Amino acid sequence: MLTEKVLSCPKPGLINCLFFVFLQLLVNHSLAAEPVVNNLSVSFAVEKHELTGISSFVLPPEEELTLQTTGLLLDRILLNSRQVQLKPVDGYLIFGPASESRSVKIFYRKELSQETKQQRSMISKEGIVLLDHWYPRPMEPVIYKLRAEIPAGFSAVSEADEISYQELAAGRLVTFSFAHPLPNLDFAAGPYEVKETFFGGGKILSTCFFKEDKDLAPVYMKMTRQYLERYEELLGEYPFRRFTVVENRLPTGFAMPTFTLLGQAVVRMPFIKDTSLGHEVLHSWFGNGIMVNDETGNWCEGLTTCLADQAFAADQGRDGSFRKNQLIYYQSYVPADNTMTVRDFKGAIDHLSAGRHIRAVGYNKCAMIFHMLRQKVGDKIFFAALTDFYQKMRYKKAGWNDIQAVFARHYQQDDLSDFFNQWLNRSDIIQLGVEDVAVSQDEGHPVISFTLIQQTETPYVFTLPLVIKTSLEIFHKTISISRKKTRVTIPLETMPEELRLDPDYDLMRQLSPAELPPVWARFLGGEPRIAVVSAVERDKFAPFLDWLTLTGCRIIDDAEMNDKELAQANLIFLGIKTKSCCSLYGRPELPDNGFSLDVRENPLNPEFVSVLVSAGDRRQVAGVVRLLSHYGKYSFLHFADGRIQQKRIAESDQGMVYLLDQPPRGIAVGQSRSFADIFAQMADKRVIYVGEAHTSPEDHLLQLRIIRALYEQGSRIGIGMEMFNRHSRPALDKFINGELEEKDFLREAGYYENWGYDYRLYRDILLFARHHKIPVVGLNLDKEIVSKTFKKEGIAGLDPEIKANLPPDRDLGKPGYRERLRTVYNSHSGSHFTREHFSNFVQAQTLWDETMAESVVAWLKNNPDKKMVVLAGLGHVVKDTGIPPRVNERMSLPSAVAVNIQSQPLNENDADYLFFPVPAPQNPSPLLGVQLKEDDKKLVISGFAHMGSAAQKAGAEKDDILLAIDDQQISGIADVKIGLVFKEKGDKVMLRVRRSRLLLPDRELELEVVL
Repeated sequence: MLTEKVLSCPKPGLINCLFFVFLQLLVNHSLAAEPVVNNLSVSFAVEKHELTGISSFVLPPEEELTLQTTGLLLDRILLNSRQVQLKPVDGYLIFGPASESRSVKIFYRKELSQETKQQRSMISKEGIVLLDHWYPRPMEPVIYKLRAEIPAGFSAVSEADEISYQELAAGRLVTFSFAHPLPNLDFAAGPYEVKETFFGGGKILSTCFFKEDKDLAPVYMKMTRQYLERYEELLGEYPFRRFTVVENRLPTGFAMPTFTLLGQAVVRMPFIKDTSLGHEVLHSWFGNGIMVNDETGNWCEGLTTCLADQAFAADQGRDGSFRKNQLIYYQSYVPADNTMTVRDFKGAIDHLSAGRHIRAVGYNKCAMIFHMLRQKVGDKIFFAALTDFYQKMRYKKAGWNDIQAVFARHYQQDDLSDFFNQWLNRSDIIQLGVEDVAVSQDEGHPVISFTLIQQTETPYVFTLPLVIKTSLEIFHKTISISRKKTRVTIPLETMPEELRLDPDYDLMRQLSPAELPPVWARFLGGEPRIAVVSAVERDKFAPFLDWLTLTGCRIIDDAEMNDKELAQANLIFLGIKTKSCCSLYGRPELPDNGFSLDVRENPLNPEFVSVLVSAGDRRQVAGVVRLLSHYGKYSFLHFADGRIQQKRIAESDQGMVYLLDQPPRGIAVGQSRSFADIFAQMADKRVIYVGEAHTSPEDHLLQLRIIRALYEQGSRIGIGMEMFNRHSRPALDKFINGELEEKDFLREAGYYENWGYDYRLYRDILLFARHHKIPVVGLNLDKEIVSKTFKKEGIAGLDPEIKANLPPDRDLGKPGYRERLRTVYNSHSGSHFTREHFSNFVQAQTLWDETMAESVVAWLKNNPDKKMVVLAGLGHVVKDTGIPPRVNERMSLPSAVAVNIQSQPLNENDADYLFFPVPAPQNPSPLLGVQLKEDDKKLVISGFAHMGSAAQKAGAEKDDILLAIDDQQISGIADVKIGLVFKEKGDKVMLRVRRSRLLLPDRELELEVVL
C-alpha cells in the first residue's frame, strides 16, 4: 500500500502575517538608519536683537527626539498639526517613541542682549552670529535644511554644500543644504564683501569680509587655497563642496564644516593668516571631516596643532622653538598637581585662566604626543597611517582607540600599547634630573658619564635625544630610558665641551629653570597673582584692571603693598614708577609712548615672574587689552595705537645644558701694556672702580698706586670706600683733617664693628689720603641692617624707620646678577646659608650695591669738579651688575673698572683693565692667639687658637676676663684689635685680666705677652 508523506505547511494567512512582520522590521530598520531632518526657518528683527524661528521634524515610528531649548522662548508646539501643551524639563523638550510617524513643528523666538562682550552670538545691524542655543537642538546629529530671511545688503554663511539666494521685498531669503548629519548648526550673516573662486576640481572657495577689511580678502583667499591644496596632497581630498573664510564682529576663531569664523580683531593680526588660518582649514579633515568621539577624549586639536602650527614652524626651520613654546605654555598654565589626562580633554573653552589649563593639555600636550609618535614610527608610516585613518573614518566619529588601531596596523616593529597608555592615561609629564656629570680619561680617550634621574613616581619609557659638542665636531645620539635612574657612559675621540639633552624639544617634559624664560604666559597662568597700581595711575590703567579682575588677579594699591608679598606672588606693576616696582628694578627703562609690557623674573623668587607695564594714556591701554592673550609666548611687547611694534622672547637655554670643559681665557704677552699706558687711558674717567679681594695685599697696592698716580698728575679726587659706612663720615673727616689719632679714629668710625678685616691692609691708603688731605667717603650701609636683611625676613623684616632711609630704587633683577650671587652664596657655609635664605641674600647684596651707588652719586653731585676712586670688593665693581651700572642709572658718567688678574675666570663684562699683580709684603697685625666672647658687657677668653699660643704661654687661662691692653681699657673685641694693630711680631704687650677663684675674691693679673 502506497502511503503519501504529507508535509506540514503553514496557513496562507500566517505566511502573510510573518512576511508583513519581516517587511515591517526591514522598513523600520531602514527608516532608523536614515538621519532625522531638521527643517529650520528663521527671520530677524535686528533693531530688537531678536530672531523668530520654526523648527520642523518628521519622526519615524518608534523614533525618540530630545531637543535642547535653553534660552529659547517657545510660542507653540504642533504635533501632527495639532497644538500640544508640552513644557521643557530642565531645558530639554522630549518626544518619546510612538508607533506611528509624527510631524513636529516648534515656533520659537530668541532675544539677545545688546551687550556682546561675554556672548558668542549677536543680532544687530552690524552683523548676525548664531553659535549657541539659537534653535531647538537635537541631542544626536541630524540633517539640517535652513532657510533664513536676512536684511537687505547682507550675505550669510552656514554649514552647507549649496547656498542659494532669493531677493525679497524687504530683504533676502537664503537657503542652505548639507548632505551630512551635524551635531549642531551655526550661522553668520552681515554686510559682507563676498569673493569666490574655485579649487580642487570645481569646489568653491570664498571669503566674506566686512567692507573696512576687504583689502585683507585677497591674501586670505590666496593662503587658504594653499592650505587646502597642501592638505589634499598630504591626506586626501577635501571632504566638502565649498570652504569660506568668514569675518566676525565678535572675537572668535572657530572651524565648522565648510567654513571658518574668525573675529575681526583676529583677522587683522598679521600673523593669523600664516598660523591660525591653516589650523582652522585643517579642521576640515580632522574635527569636521572626521568627527570626534568625545567618550575617549578629543584628539583632533592636538593632531591639527602638530600637522598645521608645528609644520608651519618647521617650514621656516623653527619647529624646535615651536615645541619649546608648547612646553612653556604647558608649564605656565598646568599646575604641578594636575589630574587631567589627555583622555579627559573634550574640547576647548575660553581663553581665561581655567580654559588655558585645559587647552594646554588638549592642544599642547596632545600635539607633543603626535610628534613623539611620528618620531617613533618614522614619517613614512606616520603619514600613511593618517591617510588610512582619514579615508576609513570620513564622515564618522572617531576616538583615540581608532587612532591607536590604525597605527598598530601600519607599525608592526613594536607594540604601541605602552606608548598610548602612558601618554593618554597619565596626568604628569617627564621630569628629568641629571647628577654626577663628569669627563674622565680611558686609555687616552675622553668619556662622558652622568646619571639621568626620572623624578616622577612612575618612570616613563622614552628615547632621549642628546647632542655633544667637542672641539672638532658635534655628535647626535639617542638613549633608551625606562628606569628611575640610568647611568650613561659615552666614549669619545675628542674632548667634549658641552652636553645638551633634548635640544630640539622632542619630548613632552618639564623644562629646567634655565630653559624657562620669563614670558607673559607665566603670569597669566601663575598663581597667586597681584597687580600693583598707584592711585594717580589707576584711571589710566582701568581697562587693564577690569580685565585682570576678570581673570582672578588681586589688585593692590601701591601705598598698601607689603614688602613681604613681593616674594610670594607673580606681580604686575601697572606703572613703572611705583614704590614697589622701584624697590625691585630701580628705574627700569620702558618707552613713554604707546603701551609696553616687560616680563622679568621676580628677583626675590624666580619661580614667579614680574610684569612691568607702561603706557602713554588710557586710550593706548584700552587698545591692547583684548589682544594680549594672543602674545603669551613673549617676554617684551610694545604697541602703538593698538598695533604691535616690537615683540621678543628673553634668552634661555636650548635643551638641558651642561658645560663640560671651559678652556682658560688669556691675553697675548705682546698685547700687555705698562701701568703708565693703561693709566693714561683711564685717568680722564670721572669714576674709577678698583676691585679687591679683601685680604690681598697686591690688590690694595694697586689701589694705592692708582690713587697716587691720579693725585700726582693733578686730579682732584675723593676716595669712596666700601669698608666704612655712611655714619663714619664725621670720623673720616676728622681723621683726614688731622683732628683724630688713628686709634681714636678706628673707634669713632666703628671700623672693626662694621668691617673686621685687618686695618693694616688699608692703612697706607688712609695715611696717604690724610697726608694729602684727600677726602675719604664711607659708602656703605650699616652692617647690622645688611645682616638683619639676610638673616631675618629680607627687607620686609626691617623696621619702618630703617626702610624709610634705604635707597628707594633697588634693581634686584639685573641679568646675571642673581646667578653671580648664587656662586658666591654656594661658596659659604653656615646655618643661614640655606636655600630659603638665598632671596634674603640677594636683597642684602642689592642694598649694599645700591647704597654705595647712591653714596657715590651724592658725593660727585656735591663735588662737580672732582673724581672718585671707589674701593670695593671684586663682586661689587663688576661692570654689568655691580655698583657701576647703578651709578650710571642715577648719573651718567664716564667710568672704568680696574682689577688685578684673579684665579677665577673673568670676562669682558667684569672689568675694563686687568693688571698683573706685583707681589706686596704681607705684614698682618699680630695675634694674642685667644678666642673671645662678649658676655654681659665683659670680654671673656673662651679658648685658645692653638696649644701654646702667645697668651697661653704668658699664663692666660680659659674664662679669664680681659680688662686692658697696655693700660688701654677694653670694652669689646674691637678694642683688642685696635690695641694690636700698631704692634709687630715679637713686640711685648701687657695684658690685664680678672680671674675668678673658688671661695675667694676675684684676682687681677698682669701678663706680659710676646706677640
